[in-house]
Amino acid sequence: MIEEKLEFIKIKNEISKFLVIPYSKTLLNNEKPFENTEEALDYGNLVSEAKESLISYDIIPIDSIDNVIDDLHTAKIPGSILSVKSIVNILKLSICSRIVAGYLRKSSESSPKLSSISYIPVSYTHLRAHE
Repeated sequence: MIEEKLEFIKIKNEISKFLVIPYSKTLLNNEKPFENTEEALDYGNLVSEAKESLISYDIIPIDSIDNVIDDLHTAKIPGSILSVKSIVNILKLSICSRIVAGYLRKSSESSPKLSSISYIPVSYTHLRAHE
């Protein structure tokens, strides 16, 4: 089995020691090794660009990002109330997202793969459905 050959489970266990947020641990547990060499190489190039970008350029100005998934689900419930802290955390995430997207766009010449993930196409119809 590919997971045993790559010691994938052993690596996931080592990574999980550094994770604090339960959602992060869930994401890690759901990870599987790439089955397609081309896809693995593509992601490898993306990671290399990200690493180079972080080493070569300015540090992205982010202090921390809290897990706001539950708060976002709660906010969709009619009549629900969020705490001030939850609203501020969602706002901080929005600001961080814009900063990171701007940073990625700025590095488009040296890191084309990395900069391409800063653009997420959303259809106008999709946006209108959420009004």
